[in-house]
Amino acid sequence: MKNTKQVISLVLSFLLCLALSACNNKEKSSSPSPSTSPTVPPDLSGQWKQINSDSEDNYQGAIVDGDIIEIYWVSDGGDTYSLYWSGTYIAPATSEGPYSWESVNNKEKTAYALLASGDDSKTFTYDNGQISYSASALGSTSTIRMEKEVWNAGLKIVPAESEPTIDTPSPGNTDDNIVQKDESTPVLEIQPAVSQYITDSSSSNSASKKNETTYFPFSVGV
Repeated sequence: MKNTKQVISLVLSFLLCLALSACNNKEKSSSPSPSTSPTVPPDLSGQWKQINSDSEDNYQGAIVDGDIIEIYWVSDGGDTYSLYWSGTYIAPATSEGPYSWESVNNKEKTAYALLASGDDSKTFTYDNGQISYSASALGSTSTIRMEKEVWNAGLKIVPAESEPTIDTPSPGNTDDNIVQKDESTPVLEIQPAVSQYITDSSSSNSASKKNETTYFPFSVGV
């Protein structure tokens, strides 16, 4: 009888443990899973400075503003800079990396820069807080790596200036082909040479003596 009670007590303890374990599992399954925070795309706007340059005073610096990215050759510790690239910038839509975009060269600006790249486009990659791209100079190509850092405070991207247009007269418009004379400026007028002859009637035999006078091949008129 005593052994039976011990067995019953053991079975009840075991059943109680199973019940408690089931309740804990149910509470865990019913508890809401933590929501993942939305991904925020990185903001690349601002100034960027090359980090793998051989010199602290000579490097490449970039500016990202709106939908434009510009890169400069920088020397003299930032006091001197020349345009290397001016092209399009496409901002990333998510925080997932690496992120790349194809930048189209704005040749309205780079065409007048002596040290600018002549490529039609250039691939930029952003990953782990760095922008990287390939740059060529003097026959050698290297990968430039940049991190966000102000290298020239106050420097901003200037829009490209349009080329001046020259109005040309249309062939059918006769008014455009008329050259007006400025009355205040002497104009050289070419005239044909004319020989003038004078008849000397003082001779007794009434013979005509032809004397050629001085002629002027041209005259200056005002």
